[in-house]
Amino acid sequence: MPRGHIDWVDRCGLIEGWAYDEARPFDALLISIVDSDDFEIAAGLAHHYRQDLAKEGFAHGWCHFRLRSSEPIEAIRHQPLRLLDKATNEVLHGPRVVNYVETREPFFDNLQQLVDGDPTVLRSPDQFEACEEDLNAVAASHGVEAFVRKAHVYVLGRSIDHKGLTLYKHLMSQGRLSPYAMIRLLVDSAEFRTSGRRLAAPNNPNFPFRLDR
Repeated sequence: MPRGHIDWVDRCGLIEGWAYDEARPFDALLISIVDSDDFEIAAGLAHHYRQDLAKEGFAHGWCHFRLRSSEPIEAIRHQPLRLLDKATNEVLHGPRVVNYVETREPFFDNLQQLVDGDPTVLRSPDQFEACEEDLNAVAASHGVEAFVRKAHVYVLGRSIDHKGLTLYKHLMSQGRLSPYAMIRLLVDSAEFRTSGRRLAAPNNPNFPFRLDR
């Protein structure tokens, strides 16, 4: 079931909120925002990470949207808006006059800041914590060995050696190491820290830990 909410609009005409489908939490929802005349003023994917949403269990945290209105802020500030699932036109929120906030538009002054803003990659391993139940389910469904192999390729980009595979299988089978803790160990390794690799987020098509794969 799709859910969503428009949180606020700022003085630059940027509309923020969240939306996701409970049946497909790994898939970014395409949403639309319409005014009181049913005119679409913004559309896009709800696929950015927000920590408070992760804590609430909403799509692992990757369901935030930040869209620019095609209409000036003066035209939309005091009128009711609706949030729609663009694929079905189902109303997820509204009509409602949205909260107005005096924030400034973010400014990117170098390429690294743009890269760090990519919603399809992890900026911190802490963003992975909300996926713990899904990791446990994948390990239970596909088997510990398959999970260990997949996690090694995901984090380090290479196959695991026999010694490492045996060790991780033993620790996980004994319940001494959870799937999430194993990935944290790999992320904290010197090999990963010096590799410059960027990990795919749950909303990335290349994210490997899905039960449907």
